[in-house]
Amino acid sequence: SRQDVNVSVRGGRRVEIKGVPKAGWAPGLVHGEAVRQVNLLELRKELHRRGFDKPDSIKIDHADVTPLFDSSALGYLRAESWGRFIERDGRRPGFELGEGPFCVRAIKLPGLAGTLGWPGQPGLTFAHEIAGRVRVIACLDQQPILIHGEDWPEYSGGKEELDRLKKKMDRKEDDALVVVWGAEQDTICAAEEIRLRYADAADGIPNETRQPFADGRTDFERILPGPDRMYPDTDSPPNRITREHVDGLKSKLPEPPWVREDRYSKAGVPRDTIFYLIRRGGARLVDLVAARCGTPVREACFFFGEKIKGLRRSRVDVDGITDRAWCEFFELTSANQAIMEAWKRIVEEMAREPEQTPGEIIAEMGLGTPPEAWSNGLNNIVETRKPDHPDGSADQRFRFFMGAAMDELRGRVRAVEVASVLRGTLEGK
Repeated sequence: SRQDVNVSVRGGRRVEIKGVPKAGWAPGLVHGEAVRQVNLLELRKELHRRGFDKPDSIKIDHADVTPLFDSSALGYLRAESWGRFIERDGRRPGFELGEGPFCVRAIKLPGLAGTLGWPGQPGLTFAHEIAGRVRVIACLDQQPILIHGEDWPEYSGGKEELDRLKKKMDRKEDDALVVVWGAEQDTICAAEEIRLRYADAADGIPNETRQPFADGRTDFERILPGPDRMYPDTDSPPNRITREHVDGLKSKLPEPPWVREDRYSKAGVPRDTIFYLIRRGGARLVDLVAARCGTPVREACFFFGEKIKGLRRSRVDVDGITDRAWCEFFELTSANQAIMEAWKRIVEEMAREPEQTPGEIIAEMGLGTPPEAWSNGLNNIVETRKPDHPDGSADQRFRFFMGAAMDELRGRVRAVEVASVLRGTLEGK
């Protein structure tokens, strides 16, 4: 499924958990979101108690503190580490990155000490709320997105760096501190986004669309639009799509279903078989063996659209057979038509023993090679076997002896050859 789950608590606002892929996730997500909203309402009370009762009462102060972390043990706070990160992902200024050089930016939040560690979702804090907004809107997504003074990482020299940072930002006892990093313009955007998220917290619970996770957590996806929403949505940073990339994708696409339908119809394939092949993916195998092995399209359509469909219904794992194995199977049957008459036994073994090649399976079964003096054996069948309920007709006798002969010769001698010799044998009796 892909369902949207809307949650609100008394005093809260509607939050949309977008695209929940399994119904079984819903109880945990609803519980987690309800806990989150109750905690956010408690945070609003605390902000109001401190005098932050209006959105514009939230103030920030931010500064470039990159030099403080030039030799930090935290690699993501150093320019060379960040450079490797953006090079690996192929990010470009003006596209995936904001303008400006690498920057570590500190944001001071006067009067907000203790609120970054405020409970949010079960096991998470308000700092995680802020990190989600920074990741999506400021496009700063190098983990851990941000760090802050209430839960500063433990590392060699970490306490000293935090002390220098507090001094640089003139941090008072009741001030909160957050650090972000990335392209300079993006860090400035992040600073403003942190202020806006606190402004939302002073107002209560923002209408949001949130991304679901299997453990019941959610993360920020976008502001929930109102009646004046404008398309397209801006959920993600822009990805550069070149004409060469589009043309490359187009070159790998199969032909449209209606073109395939017309081509198969002209080859004499019934419409029901065509629809089955197109819906269930068999058309890809038809075109594969037709192109690589020279198998006639009509023959391949009936094979995958009728014969293999029957095996699939019998729960034979035909979908586990590789393209290479199918191609080898058709190359062998093209070179020796008798082998195709034992196709069912061969394909069942191909599905059962995927590590064996079709050639090995056929050799083990002794197929493709006529037994010595096989035609003489027909005389023995005719002389020793009789139909269970004979009606005296020549047609019944022929069909009975043909079936008995093919039980022994199927896959080794073509049925048309057996029939020809058998008719001659019966005429002589």
